[in-house]
Amino acid sequence: MRPPTDGDRERLSFRGGGRTREIPEAAPGVRGAFSNPMRHVAFSMQFRGHSTRLSPGVLTARATAPSSALVTEVDPDGVHARLEVRDGQEAHLECRLTFLDDTRFEEVGTISFGNGNALRFRSAAEGTLADAAEPGLRHGAVTWEIDDGAGAFEGASGRIVSNFLLSDTGELTDNQLGVLFLPGPERKDTR
Repeated sequence: MRPPTDGDRERLSFRGGGRTREIPEAAPGVRGAFSNPMRHVAFSMQFRGHSTRLSPGVLTARATAPSSALVTEVDPDGVHARLEVRDGQEAHLECRLTFLDDTRFEEVGTISFGNGNALRFRSAAEGTLADAAEPGLRHGAVTWEIDDGAGAFEGASGRIVSNFLLSDTGELTDNQLGVLFLPGPERKDTR
């Protein structure tokens, strides 16, 4: 890996008055084992829903997430975040957690984005779920590997990190951060 250059340090663009950092790209002409161009999409979503115990050691969950933006601010008091709901459709999450013991699990599921667009995933490694610092909550985390997709996500690959809270009553809040690789050239931001 090469050390960063001044050009790398200065890769800031301005959109709508705010600074955005660009995502690194492969060197021109480098495609590795892939012959088709790929574009990558980074996203964050917050799903809210409910889990149900299907059988001993198996949970299912259903949740929805609005179109939104996660806004993070860093200041002398620390870090602050808020979710801003935006115009657009909802995403739907359906998943199944199979527990290997009291805290470790494997997961499979689907995120549907409407109009036949969906991602299918499985855990890349064992996830964990343990008591949280707040009574009545458990805190879990897992990394998902994209198996495939449908519609706009056909041929997708990538990973999504799920960092979630599960209440004793089954309420679920799942914060996700994903990076997807999709077939086709980069799309220009139209906003």
